[in-house]
Amino acid sequence: MFTICEEVGLLGAKHLDVSGLTSRAGLVLDSDAPGYLFTRAPAANHLEFVVHGLEAHAGMAPERGINAIQVAAEGVAAMRLGRIDASTTANIGVISGGGATNVVPNLVRLQGEARSHDEAKLDAQCTHMQHALEAAAAHHTLVLDGREVRARVESTIERSYDAMAVPDAAPIVQLVCARPRRSAMPSRARRWAGDAMPTSSTAAASRSPTSGPACATFTPSRSGCG
Repeated sequence: MFTICEEVGLLGAKHLDVSGLTSRAGLVLDSDAPGYLFTRAPAANHLEFVVHGLEAHAGMAPERGINAIQVAAEGVAAMRLGRIDASTTANIGVISGGGATNVVPNLVRLQGEARSHDEAKLDAQCTHMQHALEAAAAHHTLVLDGREVRARVESTIERSYDAMAVPDAAPIVQLVCARPRRSAMPSRARRWAGDAMPTSSTAAASRSPTSGPACATFTPSRSGCG
């Protein structure tokens, strides 16, 4: 089975109709380093923030505007990003906004992600990133013609894929680890690091119905860590 659109959100795996599968277990063959069995992968959330400011002429009346790019910059600067801990990572990867150099921009969009093997840490990281932008927006207010205007942030946090955690004692793991003993191929069970991303087929397997076991992932990858 081959799934599509992995890099844009695991769309193929997410729309896979697993009710048509008759197998009770499966393997995902991927990457370029044979001999590794990956049994864990982090959950990931996609984050999108829209920062609203107030447009004004940058040369004639900048004091009548709220610069959404400035608000976004202050928020991102306050975020903990990159390697958060051994099991958690976070990133802001896309920023877009503004239209002309002589206009105070009133809209900025940011897109990012957070990943973790720990659901509580993933939730905490996403909340932190949201609060960092909201706190920055709260510092930008002005009174215009007797009316108070504030910067504000719209936040959307969506699950990209769930974590995968296949026990070492699972039959599929034992089967794969036993197979190389009858061949020249070594086998090493590995865990995906927080900055690694399961393949599209992996994500589908980890969300399989409870009627069948989760699929272990026989995915040779340099991203794994013991």
